[in-house]
Amino acid sequence: MNKGITKSSLSHKDFPSTPLVVTGARLDQIRETVFEKNPIEQAGVAPGQKLIVGSPRNIGASSDFNPCGARHYLSRDEGTGYWDMLYIMDGLLLSIADAQYRRPIQTSWPDDKVLKVRVTLSGRMIDTQGNVICGPGDCTMSCFSGQREVPYRLDAVDEPFQSVCIHLSRSVLESLHLDGSSLSEPLLSLYERDELPDLHQMLSAQHTLIGLARDMVESRDMFSADTRRLYLGAKALEILVTVVEQFRRKTIPNTGANRVSQRDVSRIYEARRILEASYAAPPSIQELARLVGINTTKLKLGFREMFANTIQEFIILQRMEKGLMLIENTDLSISEIAYRVGYSYPASFTQAIRKHYGKTPQALRNGV
Repeated sequence: MNKGITKSSLSHKDFPSTPLVVTGARLDQIRETVFEKNPIEQAGVAPGQKLIVGSPRNIGASSDFNPCGARHYLSRDEGTGYWDMLYIMDGLLLSIADAQYRRPIQTSWPDDKVLKVRVTLSGRMIDTQGNVICGPGDCTMSCFSGQREVPYRLDAVDEPFQSVCIHLSRSVLESLHLDGSSLSEPLLSLYERDELPDLHQMLSAQHTLIGLARDMVESRDMFSADTRRLYLGAKALEILVTVVEQFRRKTIPNTGANRVSQRDVSRIYEARRILEASYAAPPSIQELARLVGINTTKLKLGFREMFANTIQEFIILQRMEKGLMLIENTDLSISEIAYRVGYSYPASFTQAIRKHYGKTPQALRNGV
């Protein structure tokens, strides 16, 4: 393995023996204390033990949520940037990359039995046949049976490789106390038998996953080290449950002519998530259908069947709920609130509020 890249750290032998620094440490601290040292050695991790990256202080029970991590900076010869690795809890590891290399890097995924969920914001991973494994905007799931290494090339020369990846093993699924009977493959095999096939596939919920990944990469400028590790741990769990939900057998409520197929359920849920995030300026139905990969007829019929509202009714409901919150909890003018929730004319907002709540915005604000 190229020692300039930190990869799966599920076993001690696979973690590179390159200098590491505590995640979030200031550069002067790095230079003065740990840049020339190896926290893995300092932590005294013995062969055969599960790896806890960085300081094991206050880790507690192995299943506890208590993120701790390390950062690996690229050497001057390799390029610029770094990889963050965080132990979130037993069976759940997180890696965040923001690194630009001087040349493509040949490396491989080790022969660990692990499931990886990766969101790639820029840069590419390419297999030995020249096929792109993941590229900008891709949300992928890769399963490794543990029977072989998987070589690939990391191409991040013209643009940095920005990626968020969570590494899952059976223990984290067990700690969530999921209803195993509702899971579908490959999570079912991992959960019930601790087995995984070798496979690679695209995930849905791209809008949600990309948003989470961007927040995680950008968090380095928003948080102190101790709060950032908790923030990243929480976001990693959010990615985990978002993906788990995609692999659960959904109970489809309808049995009529407009029955929603299992295949389209997750796409329609994703459409709802997009609308929840963009209700003030929502995409057209045609654009929404394109974003989630479904035709407009299926989207409209399925949305109404699953959520008992048309798409337009759902948008209005979101605007009303957000509008009421702003009316009751802020000093913003009614006109400003109207603009914020997507109305070009305050009079239209006032009319919609009166129709929905039976009172004017001013009456709601005054509690009358």
